[in-house]
Amino acid sequence: MARPNVGRSRPASAESGPSESGRLGGATEFLITRITARHQEALPERSARRQRQVQHLHRCGPRCILEALLAVDRGDSLDAVLADFERLPPETYHAVLMLFCDGAAT
Repeated sequence: MARPNVGRSRPASAESGPSESGRLGGATEFLITRITARHQEALPERSARRQRQVQHLHRCGPRCILEALLAVDRGDSLDAVLADFERLPPETYHAVLMLFCDGAAT
């Protein structure tokens, strides 16, 4: 039984199908290549820096991660937030949090 030709502008046996899809793929590939070429130099440096900063933030603990997420949610730049948390070593954050969590500061 033949399938109905619903939603198609041409019969399934049309010969021009592969060349059309080749053109579509070529245009998409061209755009991706062009966009990638524009940002190719900045991307690896930014990604490596962000990865290092996120690892540092993770070592600072869950409260710092929460504060960073809240700052980004308020509209702060992710790069600025990560740079702020990178300024102090994780041990400093742990020491301050232990003062408040253990009740020593109250």
